Amino acid sequence: MESVVIADCRSPATPSPQKTQKRSMANIFDIGVKWRVLSGQNHWQGMLSPLDIDLRHYIIHHGQMAQATYDSLKEKTSRHAGDCRYNMKNFFPNPYKYETLLGRRDIFIAWTGTEQPLEWLDELRIRPVPVADLLGDSSDKPMVHKGFHSLYTSTNPESSLNTSSVRDQVLTEVRRLVDQFKDEDISISVRVTAMVFASPHAGDINFEKTYSKYEQLRCLRIQNNPDIVPTQPRIGFAHVGEVLGIDTTKSPFLKPSAGFHNLEVYLHGVAGTQGSNAGFKLAVDRDIALLNRGGDRLNSGGLIRRIWAWCSKKMLRRIAEALQPPSPQKTQKRSMANIFNIGSKWRVLSGQTHWKGMLSPLDIDLRRYIIHYGQMAQATYDSFIKEKTSRHAGDCRYNMKNFFSMVGLGVNNLYKYEVTKYLYATAGASLLRPDVILSSLSRESSPKESNWMGYIAVATDEAKTLLGRRDIVIAWRGTEQPLEWLNDLQFLPVPVADLLRDPSDNAMVHGGFYSIYTSTNPKSSHNKSSVRDQVLNEVRRLVDQFKDEDISITVTGHSLGAALATINALDIVANKYNIPTSQSPNKACLVTAMVFASPRAGDLNFKKTYSKYEQLRCLRIRNNLDIVPTQPPIGFAHVGEVLDIDTTKSPFLKPSQDPADFHNLEVYLHGVAGTQGSNAGFKLAIDRDIALLNKGGDRLKSEYLVPPAWWVEKNKGMVQQENGAWKLVDYDL
Repeated sequence: MESVVIADCRSPATPSPQKTQKRSMANIFDIGVKWRVLSGQNHWQGMLSPLDIDLRHYIIHHGQMAQATYDSLKEKTSRHAGDCRYNMKNFFPNPYKYETLLGRRDIFIAWTGTEQPLEWLDELRIRPVPVADLLGDSSDKPMVHKGFHSLYTSTNPESSLNTSSVRDQVLTEVRRLVDQFKDEDISISVRVTAMVFASPHAGDINFEKTYSKYEQLRCLRIQNNPDIVPTQPRIGFAHVGEVLGIDTTKSPFLKPSAGFHNLEVYLHGVAGTQGSNAGFKLAVDRDIALLNRGGDRLNSGGLIRRIWAWCSKKMLRRIAEALQPPSPQKTQKRSMANIFNIGSKWRVLSGQTHWKGMLSPLDIDLRRYIIHYGQMAQATYDSFIKEKTSRHAGDCRYNMKNFFSMVGLGVNNLYKYEVTKYLYATAGASLLRPDVILSSLSRESSPKESNWMGYIAVATDEAKTLLGRRDIVIAWRGTEQPLEWLNDLQFLPVPVADLLRDPSDNAMVHGGFYSIYTSTNPKSSHNKSSVRDQVLNEVRRLVDQFKDEDISITVTGHSLGAALATINALDIVANKYNIPTSQSPNKACLVTAMVFASPRAGDLNFKKTYSKYEQLRCLRIRNNLDIVPTQPPIGFAHVGEVLDIDTTKSPFLKPSQDPADFHNLEVYLHGVAGTQGSNAGFKLAIDRDIALLNKGGDRLKSEYLVPPAWWVEKNKGMVQQENGAWKLVDYDL
């Protein structure tokens, strides 16, 4: 794929930690005045060592235009894989803005390449072939690499895009443009310049001779010393033109072995090279954040997210239309009748009768009910800033007002809630590990010992009508890792009599869960009070606020969050937070823990205590091959009822031996949507989108054409500033 671009263009001015030369209008007019020299009129004599400052800008300008071909190419799971993502009109605003005066009408031809260093070259046909048919002159007998010749000249009558070769497409458009601007200075008509990066040998010695005999033809090759591609093919081929050698191993910004063939690394090298016998210093203001656009190359001190150049949710838009139908299986659509069923029987769905007769076979309304709360637990993962390079690592990305719309629960969702409180937790020193309490690498971050742990939300007036009552939801964030975090938590059980205010109660819970639930940190603005106190105070406020209505409290979570939800539900009931202040016990509302992939939270006495409270219920959803619900193996017990699912029966999921795939919450919700019981197969009974299975991984079979790990912020939160620089802006509170 190639693009021919006409632009009055300028590469964006961008900052760096080193002092650089800012590009002024004087610099710009220098480029406009001496564009012929910069394009190689004098074969760049005296400009390459040391590298002329305007030539640096000029090379980077052209390199960015080549980089645009990578940045706009589509994902292979897309139906449009191999095509450009953007239309021609909007191409440069996505991702570039150009405004420079170049001194002439520049016709630019940008060819897409490959970011793989050598594999593609090994597999192309290396044998040279003659190109006299292209040049109309066989006197020098030039020959070029057969693979390149094939790509340049081939046609495909079955393709709407290649009934003519790419060569013919380019030459036809160049002819049209040259004729259109015949009365102006045109860089391609006065001089044709090839400005190429990481180029392999294209032709033989005769090709080089032919190249050099054309007075109006120039080529400048930029070559990174450690890059092996410019040395290939090794035998029978030669380079053309002049070369600018760079060595990016000298850069203090790059990690060792940071992708020597990558084009952004090349452009960084051009910005900072001081010659073969000198060091590295950025001489132009090129943004170092660009080094991490497609990989993890920048030293961590730069605090730039790795692989940040992703489109918003990888272009999966939940709003206008689904990427594909929810599933090829026939599912039961949600009608108003279904909705009113839920509103009329919410007490039964919340466990009033301990879900008797509803789990096998799984009641259709209960499926929806479980998924409804599972989605609210999933929202804690989808909004959590887990990128350690962020100054806000460990916090929630979104503000409370926009929370549900930003996590995809605002569209086609009749059950509307409003977040009223964010929850923050800390833990003892032994538990401050990345998969439990995440810390930012930034020195400017808030205290590293506190993390956002979930939220409290309440049903809106409209949702109250559909749900049959005012529902208060407490959603606890967990961990997506299957077992490592659990192995490192303190297994020793600790008594909870002080929480339950009953010295005769011998119940004990997992010491690690207890620490997270009850710990404070006077240095943290978030955890001067424990997450337990934060929850109970907000529940008290909401229960009192809605004391004259039917109320339910639903506590949900996954993995670690499931264990915390289990403890929290008991705490609420045991301490009568489900009863409005100064009202009789008969006003107690039902408290239900709806938990996924929960480890065992307490011992046998904890289980006995749990079962004695009339207004307390727990439903655990367990995937058969998930190992977390089997932990801790000794001295602990599960509470409540269980719904078993087996996602290995799903025809949509790839076979896997990765424990994380069986533990993933989206996989759990898919299992709830399709389980037919332990002795039956799998069939989606409700219209849950299978694209969600690939939200955070690569679990869905490739035939469904959903890209893996598509739930990412646009460009991972990197936002282009007015001066062209990129800045991490991933926090909206």
